[in-house]
Amino acid sequence: VKEPPRGYSDPPNAQTIARASTKETLQELASKPSFWWMAMGAALVAFVGYGLFTFQIPFLIREHGLGVREASINYGAPLSAVAAIGTFLGGYLTDKFSPRLNTAVAIIPAIGLVLAVPLYIFAFYSSSLTIVFISWALAATCHYAYLGAQYNIGQGVVSARSRATAIAILLIIVSIIGNGIGPQFVGIMSDVFTSANLGGTDLSVASCAAGEGLTEAQLQTCASAKSSGLKQSISVTTLWFLVAAFCFYMSSRYLKRDLVAKVDHAS
Repeated sequence: VKEPPRGYSDPPNAQTIARASTKETLQELASKPSFWWMAMGAALVAFVGYGLFTFQIPFLIREHGLGVREASINYGAPLSAVAAIGTFLGGYLTDKFSPRLNTAVAIIPAIGLVLAVPLYIFAFYSSSLTIVFISWALAATCHYAYLGAQYNIGQGVVSARSRATAIAILLIIVSIIGNGIGPQFVGIMSDVFTSANLGGTDLSVASCAAGEGLTEAQLQTCASAKSSGLKQSISVTTLWFLVAAFCFYMSSRYLKRDLVAKVDHAS
């Protein structure tokens, strides 16, 4: 759909407002600590989220012996749908509590991220696939309750002419830290833990990856070490949610002062 011209839906007598440049938006954001705390929190959530998403299927294959198709269709797709539910739930709770708590838009994500940590870790270490799915689904619901908040805060603390550029700046930060580093961090930590799990044997991550000349017992040792290594890696990665929760909490400390778009307290 072709983008309509700016101001097309404004009344005829509305004053035309030019879009702010990147420099002007950065100058406006310089005095908005709520934005930068939120941006760091959102980036860390993406850091964990993209890491978990990238290794979700390998985890189910290694730890629970599922095939790629079974893991993707029976678990990957439903968990993605649950993430959407979490996004809508976060928005609903924000609307519900904002009239009484005008920083709910930052507090609700913080609470959700703290709750997601034990739920995810419980899912990773459970032996029952049913419990894995239920715990993972609950964790994802809490996890993705943050998503609407990043756009709400990102647009709410700047003037109308700076909103699009502010969101672009936010997404650059989120993409670099989340998309760019998250999956690599999980992979590196998986190798580190796998190497530690292989301690005391004559095997290494490289020899396990090659698999050439290994006995059946050694292959089983490699598989066990790789499975445990990935499980430990994603568990450690999930702990970054606690830092992200702190960032959203700190954003809430400044949000009332920084908001340009005020919360409607009408009943």
